[in-house]
Amino acid sequence: MTLLEGQVQNKGLIARIGDAEGKPITDRDVAAALIGAEILVDRDEMPEPDEGEHYWADLVGCKVVNEDGVELGIVDSLTSNGAQDVLVLSQGEVERLIPYVKGPIIKSVDMSERLIVADWQLDY
Repeated sequence: MTLLEGQVQNKGLIARIGDAEGKPITDRDVAAALIGAEILVDRDEMPEPDEGEHYWADLVGCKVVNEDGVELGIVDSLTSNGAQDVLVLSQGEVERLIPYVKGPIIKSVDMSERLIVADWQLDY
C-alpha cells in the first residue's frame, strides 16, 4: 500500500491509499476493508512536528519528574481515555497514569534532555 495523501481529522487520518505501484484504490469494497486500519510510516518520512508538539513515539523513554524533581517514572506508552491523551509511566513494579494536558499538568517537555516535568505527586 502507498499513502497518496492524507489529512488529520481529530485523532485519526483520512487518507487516499494506493496499491504498491501507487495506483489509487478506487474499488469501494477494497477501500471499506481498510477502514480503521493502522498505517505505519517510516519516522524519517514524517513531517517535523510543530513547535511544542511531539509524536507519541518520541515521548516513549522520556523520564518524567514532578516540579520538586521527584522521579515519577519513564514513559512506557501513551493512550487516550477519550477526554485527553495519557502518559503510561513505569517505575519498577509501579505503573502510573498521568494526563498529558499541557499547562495545568504537563509543565515542560525537553526532548534534548528526554525530560518531562509534570505537576503531579507520587501519591496521586
